[in-house]
Amino acid sequence: QMDKITLGDKLKPDPNSTITPGAINISADSVQTDIGLSWINPPVNPGTQIVLPAIPETDMSGNFSLADQFQTIKIASGLIDITITNYFPSPVKITLRNLVLKNSGTGEIVAQLSTPIEILPLQSAARKSIPITQGMRVKNQLLLESKISTTGSSGQQITLPAKSLTIKAKFYDLKVSEYTGQLK
Repeated sequence: QMDKITLGDKLKPDPNSTITPGAINISADSVQTDIGLSWINPPVNPGTQIVLPAIPETDMSGNFSLADQFQTIKIASGLIDITITNYFPSPVKITLRNLVLKNSGTGEIVAQLSTPIEILPLQSAARKSIPITQGMRVKNQLLLESKISTTGSSGQQITLPAKSLTIKAKFYDLKVSEYTGQLK
């Protein structure tokens, strides 16, 4: 078992291979986080029937699950697709703004999306091909931060879901110059 591989300019490809000198590809990987109801004020409990008021922009965050393919990688290039599922019933729409993925320990920005994402009730919305910051050392534990707002239930009584959102981030087309993890 190797703990860390640093490639730099030491990788020499076979003339018949598709390996880029100085970088390796790793398999696509995904992480996800479930966002509860803690961003709603005053506090509410899942399963409660309420008329949900419109909620102006407020801060929201969540820790992603651990990646399977790596512990730490240094990115030469790569992309992330984000898929967000809204668990609120109709007519509650959610909007996320200034979505940022960070290394949990250091706060370094791995990727960010400044355009708002509106997620309709009981549906998912996706943003594709978000570039990962080149040269970034991505650690296995990522943190999501965003501004969140909702239209509320427009005077209708709704049953609050067990969680408000699931956010899945899929890493792909990853070319790394440094890798820490178990080679399979």
